[in-house]
Amino acid sequence: MTAPKRARVRRTVHTVRPRLRHNFFLDAYDPVSGAHLRRLVEEHNLFVDSGLGTLRDFLYGDPVTGLTHFALGDGPAPVAPGSTDLDGEKYRDVFTQKTKSGPKQLTVKTHLTSTMGNGNTYTHAGLFGNGATATLGSGTLFAALGFSPQPKTTAEAWTFTWVIDVLDDGL
Repeated sequence: MTAPKRARVRRTVHTVRPRLRHNFFLDAYDPVSGAHLRRLVEEHNLFVDSGLGTLRDFLYGDPVTGLTHFALGDGPAPVAPGSTDLDGEKYRDVFTQKTKSGPKQLTVKTHLTSTMGNGNTYTHAGLFGNGATATLGSGTLFAALGFSPQPKTTAEAWTFTWVIDVLDDGL
């Protein structure tokens, strides 16, 4: 006599895979009239491993601090997932504005007047938090990107805009 067959029970596991999409814009303005001169950079940037690790720590319940500072660098090294600092960091400051610009969107803006950050040709920008201060190299690098060399002079004011979307890829 054979044993009766057991009914197979299927278990469905839904995996939530949040995805972070960053868009970066760098615009130049006339420092006197405020007129928009040109868009210098429009790129996607990389949420680096240290930033993703800090997000994981937040979800776990560890005490972490969100984004507080941006930085500019002039180094030649490309930004990679394992980057932990901004190559050739030369300038750092707090954000001018941080807004929850949509239900799943954060917009971070920084404005450099014609008297700020001059004398360098920048090739990198990054977002820092979790212990970041005005001291170069402090805190955790969350996201960064490299771009074509952009000289900063008194002839222009710059506005940096990061638009960060938190998305579910639906898996």
